Amino acid sequence: MNNINLYSKYLDDKHKKIDVVTTGYSNIDGYMAYGGMQRQFCLVIPGKSGIGKTYFVLCPMLRLAEEGKRVLFFSLEMAYDVIMDRFHQVILEVHLSELREYIQKNEKEVIKKLNEIKFLDNLLILDGVYDIAMMEKIIQTEKPDVIFIDHLHLIRTKYIDIFKKTTYLMEEITRLKKQYNTRFVVLVQIKRSDDFNETNSKIPSLEAGKGSGAVEELCDMALCVARPDVDPHCEHGRKNLIVGLIRKNRFPSPELMSELQWRYDRTTGRLTEII
Repeated sequence: MNNINLYSKYLDDKHKKIDVVTTGYSNIDGYMAYGGMQRQFCLVIPGKSGIGKTYFVLCPMLRLAEEGKRVLFFSLEMAYDVIMDRFHQVILEVHLSELREYIQKNEKEVIKKLNEIKFLDNLLILDGVYDIAMMEKIIQTEKPDVIFIDHLHLIRTKYIDIFKKTTYLMEEITRLKKQYNTRFVVLVQIKRSDDFNETNSKIPSLEAGKGSGAVEELCDMALCVARPDVDPHCEHGRKNLIVGLIRKNRFPSPELMSELQWRYDRTTGRLTEII
């Protein structure tokens, strides 16, 4: 066997040994080493409020749970019941405004369907107020494969200064991902007033949020997202889209400059990537 074949075999063996999970969005996974999130990986998703960041991560959570991965979701902004309504919207494919009425009319069928979805046992959703110490105890107990946080600055700390708070939180997330050999997906909310001459419909830069220096320095990948149709002058062809740019990528991959796009289905809450 020549050197080229030996090296090819080495790469194949290495790939098999690496524990990688995917988001299910191939236009993101393709820019991660080995096509997905390795252990000790942190993906941050900054975006302005109300553009669909939470919906963006619901499908990956369900998909990972279905694959048998243990998923931990700290929902620090939305109450448990609100999040479960959104999960039910995605699973039942019923518009959120019609969900309660649909469940009441079809209670037996809905209960049967949800009971048949065994993988929901792999998904632990926690709402309320948490600090890093509280979160760490849960991580120790649950041993999740992936941890989702919505959103970063709602984690309680002793810091009032946003720069110190952001640095502390990102340093702690970096410590936790290494200490517990796990992965983080962290939503970061950028206030609409912090637009730095960008409209709310445009993809924000990493500099558009306070304390963003620590986010950029300590994350492994940053995917900044926006929704064009918040602009009343949005072109018709860009309605119901979520768009994004990878603003940082720690691992070797082709340089990405083009816009990523996902079509948002308002009825099901699902996002479908546009290749």
